[in-house]
Amino acid sequence: MFKFLRSRCAHPMPSFCLSVGLLFTLTMIGCGAEGPYREYEVSYESESAITEDSYSASEATESVAGMVDDATKPANEHLARKLAQRKVVYTSDMHLEVKEFETAVDDLRTLVNDHQGFIATHNIDGGAGSRRSGHWKIRVPSVSFDSFHAGLKELGYPIKDMLDSKEVTEEYVDVEKRIENMKRMEERLSELLKTNTKSLRDIFDVEKELARVSGEIERMQGRLELLKDMTALATINLDISEEDVYEPPVVVAEVPPTFQEKVSATFGASAGTFVEMLQAVALLVVAIAPWLPVLVPFLFFLRVVIKKSRRASVEF
Repeated sequence: MFKFLRSRCAHPMPSFCLSVGLLFTLTMIGCGAEGPYREYEVSYESESAITEDSYSASEATESVAGMVDDATKPANEHLARKLAQRKVVYTSDMHLEVKEFETAVDDLRTLVNDHQGFIATHNIDGGAGSRRSGHWKIRVPSVSFDSFHAGLKELGYPIKDMLDSKEVTEEYVDVEKRIENMKRMEERLSELLKTNTKSLRDIFDVEKELARVSGEIERMQGRLELLKDMTALATINLDISEEDVYEPPVVVAEVPPTFQEKVSATFGASAGTFVEMLQAVALLVVAIAPWLPVLVPFLFFLRVVIKKSRRASVEF
C-alpha cells in the first residue's frame, strides 16, 4: 500500500497523494480506537447476561427445593405415623455378675420402680458357703426399654446380653381386620335370625353359625389383647450371680450363766444399790445443811410448844 502511494506521489499530483494518505491514516486510527471499546461493551453485556442467568438459576434452585420440601413433608408425616403404629415385641436375656448381691437387688428394685415397671417373677438361690444367685422376669414399658437396659448394665458386669425384637404389625392389623369382618358377619346373622328364618331347622343352623362366629371373635380378641400386652411391655429375663462365696456374719450363741456367775452378779448388783443409797443420803445431808440454822430453832420451839400443851391438858 505504501509502495502504491509512493508511486502515485511520483506523478505531478501532490494534492491527490496527500489526500489519499490523510484518508488512510484517519481510517487506521478510527479502526484501532473502535476495537477496545467494542470489546469492553461485549464483555460488559456478557457479564450482565451471566449475572442474570446465575440469579435466575439460584431462584430456580430455591423454588425446586421448596417444591421438594412441600412434596416430601406429607411423606415424612406419613412415615412418622407408620413408625408410631409399628408393633414390636422386645425380649432381652441378661446375666450380670456383681460384687454385692444384696446391694444389686436393692438397686434393681429401685430401677424397676423408676421406669414404671414391675417384677413378674423372681427366685433367689444360695446360702452360706456358696455363691448366691437369682432370676427375675421383669416387665417395663417398651418406650423405656432402652434406658432400662442401659441401667441394668450399671448394676454389674454383663456376662450375657441378648436382645430379640420381633415386629408383629402385620399380624396385629390382620387380627383387627378379621375381628371387624367377623363382627359384621355377626350382625348379619343376628338380623337374619330375626327376619328371614321360617323353619326350626333354619333357626338352628343360623344360631349354630352365630355361635361359631362369636367364639371366633372372642378368640381373636384374646389374641389381639395378647399382642397389645406384648408390644406395650418389654420382657427382660435377668440372672444375677455373686462373684465371691457368700459368708454370712458370725453370730455367737448365748451360753446360760452358771450359779457362781449368778451369785457374783447378784452381789455386785446389791453392792451397787447400797453404794447408790449412801450417795443419795450424803446428797440429802448436803442439801439440808444450809437450812439447819433455821430448822433447829424452829424444831426446838415446836417441841417446847408441844410439851406445854401436853402438860396443860394433863393438869386440866
